[in-house]
Amino acid sequence: MMTITSAAAEMIRDFVQRSGVRNPVVYLGQASSSPSEPRQLYPLVYPSSRFLWLTTTAEGIPFVARLLYPRDVRRAMKRGVLDVSGKGLVLKDANGTVVLPRYHGAL
Repeated sequence: MMTITSAAAEMIRDFVQRSGVRNPVVYLGQASSSPSEPRQLYPLVYPSSRFLWLTTTAEGIPFVARLLYPRDVRRAMKRGVLDVSGKGLVLKDANGTVVLPRYHGAL
């Protein structure tokens, strides 16, 4: 599973705590406030019941299973690094290439 930096783990745990969701699971989602602004990667918090058994845990944080992401994201989630960048998160693959957030196209 990916390495999660302490800063990223702290940010995710803060989002989970503020959500108030019981039995939470985290999905890495992208958002921007307008089409002209770059996307940011955020931990979206959902009840685990929405994903049934399709969850996994990394660094004690429950995530939506990798199979629900595109192939390049799945690879990065297996061997990459999740860190904080600016206001959001950044997911890099094993080579250090930024996989998320994507600046064009959909996840």
